[in-house]
Amino acid sequence: MNSPIPRPLKEMFAFGPFRLDTLGHTLQKGGKTLPLPPKAFELLVLLVKRNGELLSKGELLNTLWPNTFVEENNLTQYVSMLRKLLEERPGEDQKYIETVPRLGYRFVAKVQMLPANGDTTVWATEKKTKITIREEEDEEVEEAEEASPGSLATVRLENAQTQLFALQRSRRWRWSLAALSLVVIVAVVVFAYRALWPLKAPAALANQHTLAVLPLANLSGDPQQEPFADAITDSLTTELGQLHDLHVISETSAMYYKGTHKKLPEIAHELGVSAVVEGNVYRSGDHVRITAQLVDASTDQQLWANSYEAELGDVLRLQDRVARDIAAQIRVTLTPQEQMKLSNARTVKPEAYNLFLEGQYFEGKITEDFLQKAIHSLERSIEIDSTYAPAHTALAMAYERLTTNGYAPPTSVFPKAEAELKTALEMDPSSSQVHANLSYIKLAYDWDWPGAEREIHRAFELNPNSEEARSGIAQLYLIGGRFDDSLAEMRRAQTFDPVGMESRLFLGQYCLFAGRYEDSIAEFQRTLELDPNFLPTHAEMALAYTRMGKKDLAAAEYEKTRALMGPRQALILDQWMAPVEILLGKRELAVQTARWWTRESAYRYTDPYLLAAYYAELGWNEPSFDFLFKAVESRSPSMIYLRWDKSFPASMRNDSRFHTLLQKLDFPENGAVGY
Repeated sequence: MNSPIPRPLKEMFAFGPFRLDTLGHTLQKGGKTLPLPPKAFELLVLLVKRNGELLSKGELLNTLWPNTFVEENNLTQYVSMLRKLLEERPGEDQKYIETVPRLGYRFVAKVQMLPANGDTTVWATEKKTKITIREEEDEEVEEAEEASPGSLATVRLENAQTQLFALQRSRRWRWSLAALSLVVIVAVVVFAYRALWPLKAPAALANQHTLAVLPLANLSGDPQQEPFADAITDSLTTELGQLHDLHVISETSAMYYKGTHKKLPEIAHELGVSAVVEGNVYRSGDHVRITAQLVDASTDQQLWANSYEAELGDVLRLQDRVARDIAAQIRVTLTPQEQMKLSNARTVKPEAYNLFLEGQYFEGKITEDFLQKAIHSLERSIEIDSTYAPAHTALAMAYERLTTNGYAPPTSVFPKAEAELKTALEMDPSSSQVHANLSYIKLAYDWDWPGAEREIHRAFELNPNSEEARSGIAQLYLIGGRFDDSLAEMRRAQTFDPVGMESRLFLGQYCLFAGRYEDSIAEFQRTLELDPNFLPTHAEMALAYTRMGKKDLAAAEYEKTRALMGPRQALILDQWMAPVEILLGKRELAVQTARWWTRESAYRYTDPYLLAAYYAELGWNEPSFDFLFKAVESRSPSMIYLRWDKSFPASMRNDSRFHTLLQKLDFPENGAVGY
């Protein structure tokens, strides 16, 4: 019998009054968690772990931004940010981070390492040379002031964009409100905030077969194989999710526990499951070994374990076999269709599969350069093996994201995405993901409401565990004005993603959209249980309090939002903040920002719908109408929210031009879907 999969020990470092938790991704002082963007956190961990060593600027840049050209000023900005958090003042002796002029930085404070067993290891560092750095500190401040807007944007956006684009990677992202589907991208880092306090367990589920597939460990000894291990986890979750007699937690929630130190019973309680699948993946060249074990969640007792080996070309069959065996152990009754689905996996050419994984990895990076790399890798994968449907699906999603990230107008990429999805559907008509993606295209680009309903209904039939399908149904209800049905469906979707920040955030958005502000605040506060510094939540809370007329509370959330990200960096956040700024007496700032984005739209694609909403918030109806008609012409995906978007006042809704716009979209009269 195989031993349980070991979990990493918690690493805790102490220096002065601060505590740095590398697994929890937190910096604390006096028990209070300090706000720290992911890149700043990574930098601090590097410095602390190599306490006393001089780390050159080049080494730090290469470590923090591998294979990416980044200006040195960005590093300087993060060092300055850390100095403020560590309460170092310009011109004084630096107790923590020492600057060695023109060379780099050194962490000079005494560090205590506090491992899980409670022992304490002290790393004492003698400062061999004391360097006066008043001149260097002034240089850092100067650089911060003189840096170009583009480079400053990278620094100020790291925390904001990390959080926004972690959502972007989620398949369910595109079912979010118009606001979240279009943003200006600078960088993306996958950041999973692991809360240090227990989460509330979801409501008990009627289905007794509840299961979570925890992230499979990569035992290859090669960090570059992490995407492969994650892909196996995702595929296994998808395969099990298609079994109607199982309730399978989404990969999004499962990935929350990657590298966690929590015990299985605690994880199971938070996810509301009765069993957990753990395991590992080992890959050497084209040889693959998967080890899986089924564990009783309440007792942490191993119920079953097995190992599977195959060549890379047979990895799809290997995944199906694992899923079949797990279903047998849980005593799930498979329908004839499910048995056939788990027995008909085909082979894939290894080189094509490697390029597919590479394309998925690049796609997750979100930036325009990486999306273009993703498209290139996926096109090469298809050239080698044109019958592998997931490559066509991934290529379609990469095309879509060129628009949703603001790099290309919809008319230039959505037809390509739709063509790839139709090709994938011919190869695999039983793919829930393909039907869900096609539903989005028909909804957001074709404005084909019956077609969108048909596809999302089919996606749900094929995979009743798909939170993407559930969320798609909820979104159609929302657009159709069936708010009660929409919220009920979103809550059902949440049972498949109980600890996912996006599921909580989207439910809050739906309440906000429906005008149920108290409910939206409650849902946003639940999101903050997972990450108190999650930028989109603070921004939406500021907007909700503004709609409620609660000025003081709106001001508090506004300050938190702007502290995490400044103005003129992401249009959607600035558009959200416009009514807040007006309420707080900052109208001139909102006007200046709107004009700035209008100038930007002449040089790069900017969603005209968001500019229309911005001007509507300012009370400037004429430019708002101009941008709305441009949004129709460019087939902006955001137009589907026009009927219920509270940015547009009664003075616009009573205008005949507004009715003309609604007619162009041909909204269904009695709700978008009729389940």
